[in-house]
Amino acid sequence: MNHIDTLTRLISVIEQNPLIYRYLKNCPYQILNCWSIIIFKKGEKIISQGEKCNDFYLINNGLVDVNVISENGKCYSHAIYKEGNYLGELEIFDQIKYCCNAIAITEVCALQISRTNFLRWIDLDKNIQSVLLQNVCSKFYTLSTKAAIDYFYSLKYRLCEFLLQCIKQHKYMDNQHCLMIHTNELSSYLAVTNRSINRIIVELREKNIVETKNSCIRVTNVSLLEQELSNTKK
Repeated sequence: MNHIDTLTRLISVIEQNPLIYRYLKNCPYQILNCWSIIIFKKGEKIISQGEKCNDFYLINNGLVDVNVISENGKCYSHAIYKEGNYLGELEIFDQIKYCCNAIAITEVCALQISRTNFLRWIDLDKNIQSVLLQNVCSKFYTLSTKAAIDYFYSLKYRLCEFLLQCIKQHKYMDNQHCLMIHTNELSSYLAVTNRSINRIIVELREKNIVETKNSCIRVTNVSLLEQELSNTKK
């Protein structure tokens, strides 16, 4: 694909996706010319924990698992990113190592810009300065809220709350519009062992809230799950 085709596609993305438009609506033409459009296949790594940050990524569509792997190999999932989220903003200013991995859960279309051109963009565009500041504050609030839930509430509450959030955000939905997720993903997100997850899943299955098959769970009764969350909080 030549440079003109890439710029034409980028302008089309900006016009069609309001979330991308919010970031790039005032992006100077000389910076627009520096963006690339990259497609990541399902399971492909977008950024790698420990590697030096040279690029900034803006997700146009698809789902991305953002996780950290400890020295003993345990994986902890920070969040699931989707269109409008971005990667590299924490590390790019000082060009430090990425603090996490980002792996495509589905096929992902992302916009990529180098650190040098990202810093030029920040200097020239007051809109992106404001948007990034607002988003950093929002992320910090979300992480603080999650940390409080992790500390004050039981694993069962956290698991039920996570499942309900996925349903509300239409994540991990099967072709019958039911939530289906692998226990390994729950274990990573909640930073606990599969054994701990399975103990709670057995209880939810006995209450006809979920079904299980091949290490996957499928939420079959959202109302009962909401009731279980409410009862667990008491």
